[in-house]
Amino acid sequence: MMMTDNVCQNRIKVNLVNQLHQISAIIALILIPLTGWPTKIGLALLFLGLLRIPTTIKSVGELFRMPLFLLLLAWWLIAVISETWASHPTQSLLASPLLILIIPALRPVLVQPRPFILAIGLGTVIHTTIQALIWFGIVPSIRYMPMTTSGGLHWYPPFTALWSTCTFLLLLGLILKAKSWNYRLVPLCIAVPLPVSLVLAGTRILYIIIPFAIIFLMWKLLLVSSTRVEKIFTLYVCIGICIIGTGSLLIPVTSTHQDISTLVKEFSTSSGNLNAKDAESTPIQQSRQFVNSVGMRYLWWRAGIDIWKERPWIGHGNGSTKYQFAIMESKMPTKYGADVEGFLIADPHSSVLATAIEQGLLGVIPMMLFVLSALVRAWKRTITNPPLVGLSACWLTMIGFSFVHTMQFSNYVATLVVILVSFTLCMAKVEKSIPKCTLNFPAE
Repeated sequence: MMMTDNVCQNRIKVNLVNQLHQISAIIALILIPLTGWPTKIGLALLFLGLLRIPTTIKSVGELFRMPLFLLLLAWWLIAVISETWASHPTQSLLASPLLILIIPALRPVLVQPRPFILAIGLGTVIHTTIQALIWFGIVPSIRYMPMTTSGGLHWYPPFTALWSTCTFLLLLGLILKAKSWNYRLVPLCIAVPLPVSLVLAGTRILYIIIPFAIIFLMWKLLLVSSTRVEKIFTLYVCIGICIIGTGSLLIPVTSTHQDISTLVKEFSTSSGNLNAKDAESTPIQQSRQFVNSVGMRYLWWRAGIDIWKERPWIGHGNGSTKYQFAIMESKMPTKYGADVEGFLIADPHSSVLATAIEQGLLGVIPMMLFVLSALVRAWKRTITNPPLVGLSACWLTMIGFSFVHTMQFSNYVATLVVILVSFTLCMAKVEKSIPKCTLNFPAE
């Protein structure tokens, strides 16, 4: 009888610790999207789960048997080690490798991902609300927010829009895969405000990627849906979202249409300048015509590829990008970027190119394998965890976004990547509930 009491007490303690771990992780995921001090508090709260030493050791042991985690770890380790052959390692902008601890901290409680998706959604909605209040001048700009026109707490608008987009896709998966409207109501209420963040940030690359991500999600849902009603519902919702989104890009009075029109003009101007032979224009005037979002990327990428070719296998080392751009500027003609303000930059606005410059193919290969592994595993994830049906669409968005932005130079985006990895590696089966303890008395 004493043994039974001890077993019951141990089970109650384990159950209580699990619940505390789950609650702290949910609160942490609400705080993390807010950036600044809320993010630091959220991460600290999340890392408290690592104090469950036996559980953490088991979690880490399981992770080291998973190729996706090993590839992420290899990519990050190579970046850190490359500082040993870098000419200017102190200029490194690499996100903190400690963010990888999010994965073992979340894994023990990610058996049922629905509440955690809702938590991230709630935090992102709070962020979006503050974005809107700042944008319309209702509240003053936050002290660590230098760009009030970005309408958000984070200083770089595209990254806030990326958070909103990925969160929206995860919530959309919950809505479309839910069993009834009772399960759809909460994620629906959270998902509705998120497109506001995308509009306020004006991130044009996401305007282009999102329709493809929605169609990708629709395709996945049509494959896994078991009834005709589910398939029709999925079809109508996804096509409706695509029509509304595409319509907003085509209506001249909308800000999204103006953003896309500006993008087209920038592309036209920059591509036209490549073959321009205006004798009246000086080389400096010709180069300054590239000073826009598209033109500067052309200059960075063109120079970045030449920099990579100099050391294609191991790169120039972590933190050396800006210094290498300075060297390249002294070699290249003025009309191709020399003396253009903003050309010397530590961020070439491409994850692949940034990795190639600093770690060469030694870093690019594990990065590409990591991305491929994440996309494949996320695609299979729905079979064992239906609430994660939107996960593969998130990875597709990440891949498209990474071609024109550098992910590893931002703690904010790196945190989102690691959280998505945590969802992708979450446990496949729901653990059985702890049986109730009963006391059996011998018959008299």
